[in-house]
Amino acid sequence: MTQVKQTLPVDDVMRLIDRFLRSGRIYEADVVAGDLIQSMPLFGRGLNLASQVKQRRFDLTAAEKLGRMSVLSNPESWPIYANYGKVCALLTRTDISLKILNRCNLMEPNNKAILTQLGLTYLVEGHWRKGFEYYESRGSRETFEDDMQAVKIPIWRGEDVAGKKFLLVSEQGAGDVIQFVRFAHILAERGAHVTVSCIDELHDIIASATGVEKVIGPRVKNFDYAELILSLPLKLGLDESQVCFAPRYLFAGKDGLPLADNGCLRVGVCWAGNPLHQSDWVRSMPIQHLAPLLAIDNVDFYSLQVGERAADITEYGDKIIDLSPHLVTFSDTAKVIEQLDLVISIDSSVAHLAGALGKPVWTLLSWNAEWRWERNAAHSPWYPSMRLFWQTKLGDWSSVFDQVISALKAKLKS
Repeated sequence: MTQVKQTLPVDDVMRLIDRFLRSGRIYEADVVAGDLIQSMPLFGRGLNLASQVKQRRFDLTAAEKLGRMSVLSNPESWPIYANYGKVCALLTRTDISLKILNRCNLMEPNNKAILTQLGLTYLVEGHWRKGFEYYESRGSRETFEDDMQAVKIPIWRGEDVAGKKFLLVSEQGAGDVIQFVRFAHILAERGAHVTVSCIDELHDIIASATGVEKVIGPRVKNFDYAELILSLPLKLGLDESQVCFAPRYLFAGKDGLPLADNGCLRVGVCWAGNPLHQSDWVRSMPIQHLAPLLAIDNVDFYSLQVGERAADITEYGDKIIDLSPHLVTFSDTAKVIEQLDLVISIDSSVAHLAGALGKPVWTLLSWNAEWRWERNAAHSPWYPSMRLFWQTKLGDWSSVFDQVISALKAKLKS
């Protein structure tokens, strides 16, 4: 057991806990945080950090209690209030979270982190207009505006775009780009010539999107207007009723890796997202949770996992076919998905891609999944072909797989 009592200055202990958290050593972080609050039970910052550790251990009861104690111990600290608001959001008490975040906004006016979290929380509550207005405070917005000023491209303020060269700039993860490129067709219908700037791996598949004329990398110049892709719903004046325009809006070619037809149901699986995502610790899962699924007969399972986690299948090599060497771009993955009967994925770019292609996809969601999934909904308004499976409590993937296995067996019988 890691012992820190009486041996390190408190700030060093705090840094140690934070370092353990960042490196995924959650047990050690919990032990050190427990020692800290035992020796300093009224230390607000320590209680706050201990609350964050308990969140990572999926112990929301303890996280809420420690968060509440930290607020009582240090009522003038907006970061402590903000963490307590996050715990309430994890517990799906978004009404309380909104009250706390609005109080943080009074304590620290115009703080972009607070405003951004307010936006996300309003989006969870279904208040699109208000949510996207606050969400304009996100960090990528300021960077985007500086970048466009440097290359002398005007930011779109709602002007007529007929005949204009319009640059859509990607941001955040590949799934976000796939999800929001659907709005390009509205600009095209207004007469804009739409170009999307995104990572190389997305080029071919985004080029297939309805309304997109061209796809480029990060070097941009000579456009009439530019806008961030996640700002389009706000700038276009859309609300939640205007999300679903068509069953599909991306299209894959026919020259991909051919899959064998053994007369079995062909199912693609993905169990992990980008490890750099701030919520990856709740949305991704250990591959061991797939074991009962992979035991089902009359199904050929294909791994759609890429990156470091693709190697997870080593112990299941006889039950799942590894396609990772062939999945270099999202277009490669799309061509495989087109041949599958079903995709089963955590909240990842693979799930978004399958939905945008109009293919059947079952998305496995954590208890506190992002706003876009509409908490506890069975289907997604973003993707008509998508079915949603939710945890019944944070970190409990077994309850999700009970539902998925039952649904897959029913599908095999139908």
